[in-house]
Amino acid sequence: MSEDLQRLRAFNFQDKRQWYQALEAGYNLVKDQKQSDWAKEERTRRFPAKWETPARDRWFAEHPVPDDNATADRKREHFTEVLRLSGEWAKEQPYNTMIWGPRVGGGTPSRHAGIRSGSCHRRGSPGCEDQRRAA
Repeated sequence: MSEDLQRLRAFNFQDKRQWYQALEAGYNLVKDQKQSDWAKEERTRRFPAKWETPARDRWFAEHPVPDDNATADRKREHFTEVLRLSGEWAKEQPYNTMIWGPRVGGGTPSRHAGIRSGSCHRRGSPGCEDQRRAA
């Protein structure tokens, strides 16, 4: 498989999204994460897609969501940063719902961090009762 990847890469089809996708998948098969990441980064840089969120994905890989045992302060810090960054990411990709989720999705991450979102927008949404009791 490694030899096939070398031959495929030698074609140098830098103007084809599928070339990067094939390289990424191939490098994943041979467990070469560094090269797989390179192919993915090049593909998303050269051929950005509305549904992909490379900056967001990279940030969450480096800053995983705190687990249930984390302190309330740690959770609040994490989700406050998510809300701040989602504003920046939304400027770059305004039509990507993955980015808008933390800002308008009912405040679920915020609720876990003890941060009150603006209002409960749907009757029966998770966290609405918590917000009403806290008010």
